[in-house]
Amino acid sequence: MKKLVIYIGYGVVFGFFLLPADITTATELVWTPVNPSFGGLAYNADWLLASANAQNKYADRQQPTDRVGDLIQDFNANVQRQILSRLADRIVSKAFGEEGLEGGFYDLGDFTVDVGADVSGINVVLINKSSGSQTTIQIPYY
Repeated sequence: MKKLVIYIGYGVVFGFFLLPADITTATELVWTPVNPSFGGLAYNADWLLASANAQNKYADRQQPTDRVGDLIQDFNANVQRQILSRLADRIVSKAFGEEGLEGGFYDLGDFTVDVGADVSGINVVLINKSSGSQTTIQIPYY
């Protein structure tokens, strides 16, 4: 009789463990990547980039020491761009309009511009001083 009570006790205990397995339901596991490059949310991109930059041991954190030299070079490049822009504007207006263009030789530091006009159109010669290369642009009158 004692063994029967033990077997019934074991049966009841195992029954309580097996009962929830019949009642519960399971769903499939769904994994989504974090990185937007692999299909994750696009909103994670800024956070991932900031995290990677914070962990980057090899980033160049040294500030340039010669900032004045950089400013002078930037100023020089800006002046050259403005001169070339105005010269190009005058060349185009001469080729397509009534305005007169003064031919001449313009020295712009690293290169020179030689502008001339004849009966066929406007000739612009760009000469690179450092390499000695030369580019010729011929613009016909219209």
